[in-house]
Amino acid sequence: GVTVIALTSLSYSQLLKSDHSSGKRLFELADLVIDNCAPALDAMIEVSDMDAPICPASGISSAVIMWAIEAGTVQLLLQRGIKPTVLKSINNP
Repeated sequence: GVTVIALTSLSYSQLLKSDHSSGKRLFELADLVIDNCAPALDAMIEVSDMDAPICPASGISSAVIMWAIEAGTVQLLLQRGIKPTVLKSINNP
């Protein structure tokens, strides 16, 4: 009875087999799917002398997506006359 929102890499998720008894993957069960566009296996940078790439694209894109959702939500709330509470950064005097 809840709305399921998935933030995932569709290109990667579609390559994977589900471990769930239904055989479905998260993006196949979600009501709303937000694609973070990360490449399969996620990492972006190949480094010599390393056996695996580093720096996941999903971390960058997911943060940007969540900030955009936050900004849009604040805009919608303000348009409805609701001023949301904002937790200020500890770095903000």
